[in-house]
Amino acid sequence: MIWPSRQQEQPYYAGVTSNSISPAVLAYLLDYYTSFHPYLYIRRYFKSLYKNSYTTYYAELVYGLLPEFFFLIAITLLLTYLGIALHKNTDKRILTGRTLNYMICAVAFLFILYLYSLLFAQSQVLFHGHLITNKATNSMKLLVVLSTLFILMNLKTYFNTSPRAMMEFPLVVGLSLLFLLFLISASNLFIAFLCIVGFSLNVYILIFFEASINTAARESGVKYFYLSTFSSGLLIYGIFLLFFVFGTTHLHTIQQLLATQAETISVESNLINIGVAFILIGLFFKLSAFPGHLWAAEVYEGSPDPVVAFFMLPVKVGVLSFTILLLSTALSDISAIYQPLLLVAASGSLI
Repeated sequence: MIWPSRQQEQPYYAGVTSNSISPAVLAYLLDYYTSFHPYLYIRRYFKSLYKNSYTTYYAELVYGLLPEFFFLIAITLLLTYLGIALHKNTDKRILTGRTLNYMICAVAFLFILYLYSLLFAQSQVLFHGHLITNKATNSMKLLVVLSTLFILMNLKTYFNTSPRAMMEFPLVVGLSLLFLLFLISASNLFIAFLCIVGFSLNVYILIFFEASINTAARESGVKYFYLSTFSSGLLIYGIFLLFFVFGTTHLHTIQQLLATQAETISVESNLINIGVAFILIGLFFKLSAFPGHLWAAEVYEGSPDPVVAFFMLPVKVGVLSFTILLLSTALSDISAIYQPLLLVAASGSLI
């Protein structure tokens, strides 16, 4: 590595004299700064980083996930505002309206960002393959954001009829939306699992909002909690089996291994079959598809109307998007394994 020479920048030991420092220390400093200029190198590095910001890893990361970063910052600012307002004993009914209006504006601007990404942004692989952005993912995100915006704009009637202040409700919907957006971009099984668990936890809270005044909501929340936990267990166990066989959870890496090392991996075919079955059953539960569809009627019956709409539109679109990505990339070469499962799920759901 070539460091800047002394002629390019004035050394920072120029003002040091023998009267202010001992000769031994002065000699050491002179020798050190003669051969090594870390500060000058760091400054030059950041200058070059500024000049070529759009070609750097971090600039591409921020540009690729700009809508998600914006929405995360918006949620953080909303939490900060609510904390300050509650400390000042602001009326919760007033805070509910302000929170709802703020979240509607944030989601509307998020829709504009995704529309711009869909029209002008290029496909990117982020976080070393853990996340991807392309036309397909941006289209799905647009649909999720638009449906969430529609739900938020129709919450005022629900809030007016509710006996309690629900200033947290739009915030929880926003957090669920954020996890769904990351789920759509997930190109790693563990990232997808964390996103699924993240939005599921927020959905539990949305169902339980009326638990104190509605017995059916309490029952629906408990049922969804236990059944969703069971499906998450199946999902993580299936991911573990695939990781045990392939040594990775990256979707495209699994696809390459299946295409190039089919004979070697065929020895572990039973583990692959079980892992794929567990993962698909866990996803079928989130999609309300057979055999994970029996919970849907009871949970929808006891949940508030906005929560049912959130179940039916954004959640289904997000999970379906990841399912399509999983089947079209990592499992594309073993379609003979999952096609019977899809056929059974489709037939059972129709019946």
